[in-house]
Amino acid sequence: MIITKPDGSVVEIEGKHTMSEDQIEWFKAGSALNVIRQKMG
Repeated sequence: MIITKPDGSVVEIEGKHTMSEDQIEWFKAGSALNVIRQKMG
């Protein structure tokens, strides 16, 4: 994870998560319904 502070300095932190690929896709799209809507056309 890279965090840019208001003063422009950058902090890098190694992180781990337990989200599945589907959950990551939902997160990026804003919700599972948004992903379904995108896939439906």
